[in-house]
Amino acid sequence: MILDIWSATPKHVDIRLPRTSVKGFLSLLPAHITQHEPIITNLRAAVDYTYPSEQTSLPPLQQLLSMSKSESSRRDAEDIHFLSDIFFTHYQSYDTITQWMYLLESLRPELVSVIDIGRTYENKTIKGIVIKGKPKSDKQDKKDKVKGMLLQGAQHAREWISVSTVCYIAYQLVSGYYTDNAVKKLVDEFEWK
Repeated sequence: MILDIWSATPKHVDIRLPRTSVKGFLSLLPAHITQHEPIITNLRAAVDYTYPSEQTSLPPLQQLLSMSKSESSRRDAEDIHFLSDIFFTHYQSYDTITQWMYLLESLRPELVSVIDIGRTYENKTIKGIVIKGKPKSDKQDKKDKVKGMLLQGAQHAREWISVSTVCYIAYQLVSGYYTDNAVKKLVDEFEWK
């Protein structure tokens, strides 16, 4: 029997089993293992619960771009914070995440570039972003190499939180660039991919 183990410690093991297999699995356990309890009784319903009740609708690009033109809006990152309230409240689809990356690029083209980083097994384009600020000196020695940070999410199908985490870090870097000196320093000294 192949088990889908979700977590394990010396005191417990979490295993995903179809309801029809529970009785047979329990009969295979040693007699001294007597405690068990279902954690999620309906996995499909639990997964469905994590999806937004309605499709996330990002504001029109023109509205966001008009906000970003004022110096105070950029300094206070009001336009980017507007995105945060919408984007980070639910799990997002690939299309919404891609749209969000393009919005970041449109709002802060001096910091963000959307790039193609490869193709999936199904030959779909994989998108990513590069975030980089202004180097300390425009006359940097050509021998100096830019230090980089690579952040990756969605390596495995069930790692949905990794996508949100990477998006949130990108958001913090972009939104904090004009408002937080520590963030500005990180973005200026490293190229984030």
